[in-house]
Amino acid sequence: MAPRRKQQKGNALHTIIRKVLPLLSVEDLDVVIRECFARRKLLEQRQHQGLLAAHYTYLRSLPAGTPVLLGHAVDNSHGTTLHAGEIFTIERALRPPSTNILVLTRNGDCWRLPMECLIGPEEVDAVASV
Repeated sequence: MAPRRKQQKGNALHTIIRKVLPLLSVEDLDVVIRECFARRKLLEQRQHQGLLAAHYTYLRSLPAGTPVLLGHAVDNSHGTTLHAGEIFTIERALRPPSTNILVLTRNGDCWRLPMECLIGPEEVDAVASV
């Protein structure tokens, strides 16, 4: 029943918009357009934050020693670059609200990386199947 209500609400909203739009001036339309873009940006940011939160939860759930893949290049303050596609092992996740995780390189060097740039084993399989 809920999807039908949402559809009815959407149809009602479309009807109202179609009736009101012809009454608006150019200045009014500019305001509507700005507000629509601002609303869309807010909704996209919320969606992105939700996806990142799920990704962080997933990475924090992985045990130490789990291999992860670097999704994009990362530079540190000393001029060292880690390249996309490099494989690391998880040392430990940092507690929330930190969005970083400690990983070990193949050489045994410890890096603190943003979880946003790492891809876990199940995520690698999901990306490979696309």
